[in-house]
Amino acid sequence: MYDRKGELWKTFTIGKSHPDHHLPVNKGTGIAIDDSFSMVDVQAKHCTTGQFKGQVDPKLNPPSLFQVQNMRGGD
Repeated sequence: MYDRKGELWKTFTIGKSHPDHHLPVNKGTGIAIDDSFSMVDVQAKHCTTGQFKGQVDPKLNPPSLFQVQNMRGGD
């Protein structure tokens, strides 16, 4: 991520967590969990970090949600 002059501007990282060492609902899923991030503005010498707790739970994502009418933007 470089600016128009070709100089390094920003970098970012995504932190991963093993599902067996995350929320109880994620244990045994075998799916790596994105659980943190950092964005470093090298030129401004500024860093932003964040942490979140994702859930891998098929019951929260039934196939019926992934139909065209549910995926269109709108109100």
